[in-house]
Amino acid sequence: MEQTTELAKAVRAALDNDPTLDLQEAELTVHATGTTVRLEGEVPHIIAKRRAPLVAAAVAGVSAVTDNLTLRPGEPMSDDRIRDQVRLALLEEPVYAFYTLRMIDHTGAVELLRGDLPAADGHILFNAEDGVVTLEGQVGSLSHKRLAALLAWWIPGARNVVNGLTVAPPEEDNDGELADAVDLALEKDSLLPGDLIRVQAKDGVVTLGGSTRTEHERTIAEHDAWYVEGVRDVVNRLTAP
Repeated sequence: MEQTTELAKAVRAALDNDPTLDLQEAELTVHATGTTVRLEGEVPHIIAKRRAPLVAAAVAGVSAVTDNLTLRPGEPMSDDRIRDQVRLALLEEPVYAFYTLRMIDHTGAVELLRGDLPAADGHILFNAEDGVVTLEGQVGSLSHKRLAALLAWWIPGARNVVNGLTVAPPEEDNDGELADAVDLALEKDSLLPGDLIRVQAKDGVVTLGGSTRTEHERTIAEHDAWYVEGVRDVVNRLTAP
């Protein structure tokens, strides 16, 4: 028990000392059972959500990390409103124009949003409970899987996104695929000058180069990169006036 307590303290210290996490206002707790660490609570932004498990895993003595962290919502939303926002995002996204789309409503019933397609490219079923969006089904590429999760993360009330989509036929991930996914995220964000930003990826580390018009846009671009699944770190070399 004493060793477990010391491990939890070591992880907590590593999290508090990481300048990128900004956990002063976070409601985060660390639990350790043997060499397994569990992170619970609410964090202020996507960087903390993504990096905290990586920082914890790097602490000596940690063999596994269970990530139960949620994101502080940018705007309070009911689950019904979150479902409606995800519904609109998927229906309006051209990539999913030939997908069968279904939603689990507040009663637990499955509602068909788009179907009866002669040759559907894939199918997506989604739900939202307590601010957590879940995605299930099958998509045609890794980029389609990542984009669905990104659109869900962009809903201001989303506290977490659990992406259970499978890719068929299976695709092997690589640096080029990840860079393209981040580039797509930046292009789709109407708040950013996507044509001024360059993206590179190496072993899960994404480097952003080029420029933005404001410091706020520079921050938005970094957050957008972190929203993309598979990103392990972001090096922000964007310049702003």
